Amino acid sequence: MRKTIITIIFSFSILCLLNVKTFAVTPEFYESQDEAIANTIQKLESSSYRPGTYPIKIYYNQNGLALEETIYITVEGPFTFITGNNAIDATGVTISITDAKRYQIYDWIKATDAHAWRIDTLEELPIDGVDTSKLRFEVGTYEISFNALGISTSVPITLIESSALVNNTESGWYDQNLFLNSENEFELFDSFGFTILKIGVVIMLVIPIIFLFLQFFWSLRTMANLKKVMHKRTHHKSHNSNQ
Repeated sequence: MRKTIITIIFSFSILCLLNVKTFAVTPEFYESQDEAIANTIQKLESSSYRPGTYPIKIYYNQNGLALEETIYITVEGPFTFITGNNAIDATGVTISITDAKRYQIYDWIKATDAHAWRIDTLEELPIDGVDTSKLRFEVGTYEISFNALGISTSVPITLIESSALVNNTESGWYDQNLFLNSENEFELFDSFGFTILKIGVVIMLVIPIIFLFLQFFWSLRTMANLKKVMHKRTHHKSHNSNQ
């Protein structure tokens, strides 16, 4: 019984540990603030981050002191347009003529990942206008424009005959999995494979736990039955001796 309980507690502890962050990133210190900012921007752009403004912690040395600072870094794409503190971005896409004919404003915004924001507060701004007047429902490349609070950007839209939607090939930003943790400059992302691995470990732990619980309750039931049998035998012997 004690062994069964210890096994259950141990398995539960492992399950709890699975929720603890597995990876940690050691902060990288630079010789100056400018160097830290430049290298951080380069890392963001080389990692194909979605255009936007991100709060990032940088680490650098100044006058012999190791400093930590949180700054806002704006990653721009080929169709990013910034005016003052407002920014807007969208991505060119390839779609079929059939799909283009049925697209409404929301569909164009979603397909091109059009979005606008403030680079000083990170506030999202609404897309308040989509201009598709240059679009012709024929094979070719056309421009559509998106507007948000006075700023706009135009992106190429390529129409094809095929009815199958073609994924965005202009960049790798659309539908990207972004987990930018402000506690570190960068954190390693949980990959799909690692997620599958965790699920597999959980399954391997849960099945034995279920088995142990079943064994535990089966043991209790067996012990209860044995007690009943022993009680009946004792009662029977006592009755015979009285006779």
